[in-house]
Amino acid sequence: MKKRVVISPTATIGLICLLFFVAVLFVWIRGTTAPASEEKTDTFAAAQFVADDAEFDFGDVSMALGKAEHVFSLRNEGSAVRITKVYTSCMCTTAVLDTGDNRLGPFGMPGHGVLAETDVTIAAGAAFRVEAVFDPAAHGPGGVGRARRVVYLELEDGRLPAYQLVFEANVVK
Repeated sequence: MKKRVVISPTATIGLICLLFFVAVLFVWIRGTTAPASEEKTDTFAAAQFVADDAEFDFGDVSMALGKAEHVFSLRNEGSAVRITKVYTSCMCTTAVLDTGDNRLGPFGMPGHGVLAETDVTIAAGAAFRVEAVFDPAAHGPGGVGRARRVVYLELEDGRLPAYQLVFEANVVK
């Protein structure tokens, strides 16, 4: 004799709600994060910012020697634009936005005590700098090896992914 499984209406509604929630969450996450392949492309190709070096490689960086710094130089070759957020991809990295008239920051990884919010307008034709500071010892003795970090500049139009300045380092003890 076959046993018949009966699912209550409450369980059916609960299962439908759970599946709907998972689907909405999936769509939301896909819409707010850039695929990893986008992060490795020339992120300034369609932008009005032009960087002398949007990607930089420190090579070997020793934990024992302390923090490493690189200055990214940029120009705004479009119309005036407002930068509303500056933040980094990891707590081991901070960034300072230097417009010549203002030095703003340091900015860090969201949720780690450093505010990302800013309100600075970059005029058409203006040059500015982003100073990235990397602490190779931030992840402790187990943090050796290749590291890829990103400094993000978000504009008032909210376009994602934000403009990205990337650096890499090979962390050694």
